[in-house]
Amino acid sequence: MRKRSLGAAIGAIALSMAVTGCGAGGANTASDFYEAAQQESSAATPTPGSGSGGSGSSKPPVPSATVATLAAKLGGARAKADAATAVTMAVTTKIDGKLMMAMTGAVQSKPELAMRMHMKFGEAFADMMEDFDGTEPTAEATGLPAMQMLLTPKAMYISMTGMYDADVLDGKHWLQVDMDDLKAADKYGSLAELQAMIDSGAGIGPGADLALLAKSQDIVEVGQETVDGVRTTHYRVVVDDDLIGDHTPQSLGVTKSDYDMLDDQYGGMSGDATVDVWVDAAQLPVKHSVSLKMGGFKGKGSMQVETRFSDWGKPVDQTPPPASDTKKWTPELDRKLEEA
Repeated sequence: MRKRSLGAAIGAIALSMAVTGCGAGGANTASDFYEAAQQESSAATPTPGSGSGGSGSSKPPVPSATVATLAAKLGGARAKADAATAVTMAVTTKIDGKLMMAMTGAVQSKPELAMRMHMKFGEAFADMMEDFDGTEPTAEATGLPAMQMLLTPKAMYISMTGMYDADVLDGKHWLQVDMDDLKAADKYGSLAELQAMIDSGAGIGPGADLALLAKSQDIVEVGQETVDGVRTTHYRVVVDDDLIGDHTPQSLGVTKSDYDMLDDQYGGMSGDATVDVWVDAAQLPVKHSVSLKMGGFKGKGSMQVETRFSDWGKPVDQTPPPASDTKKWTPELDRKLEEA
């Protein structure tokens, strides 16, 4: 199944929103990407240059002194994560033990929004596509078995391995889409929503997730562990299936965008989720792991999402691909890519 180049680009932004917003990938990231790309692929070619939420009605129980102490520690990690303006992440998402997505990359919110990501899609993603429309779960069917993306204030650069024949891009590997064209193609507001999320103060890491975890009544300190060479404290939290519904954006102290992402992740699960968080001596998250059972269409079994964080505060390398290996997007090229 083919997707238009701009549809794939906007889908990449939608995926990036889910990954950077929750810092844990979220239960719906790959399916959200697929749906966004499908929606964009049916939109008209632009002219160049051109949650449900919780009721919060029930009062949560008062935590024990021990839980309150541990919740305060998670709150400290949340504050540090929210204050950061850049971070490098490695995210692996599996469904029933099969790879759905593996992503490595970096994101920054200031002094300007920028991202650099490399994404690979696996067997579980192909299975999900088959559930959508009967597409056979092959590497070709996934449409985007691998993708690299660089988003800068001026343009998006995207490389999609296995999607198009090299001769369509004159043997080049990167497609450049100027920001004006990207904004004109963003019919569903993914780019605008991402910028609004950053402008509103939403974190680029797991801050919102930590805000919810701190409201749990089941928090334990597992002990001291070394992760990726860093000495950390390991916390384990059980998130019951009513926790997100017991709170509002206001009670959690998060933005509406962050709350909606939390609701996407925890609101549709079946049963409880187990979340493990490893925090270093500077109170910055080093590793975050979520294991839950999914309900509804988008998941038929267990999901595991592991995120590793590093280089907090390090700006994103915005060096574009070599001009000699880059093809600039035009409406005519987009039509060729659609037909390829």
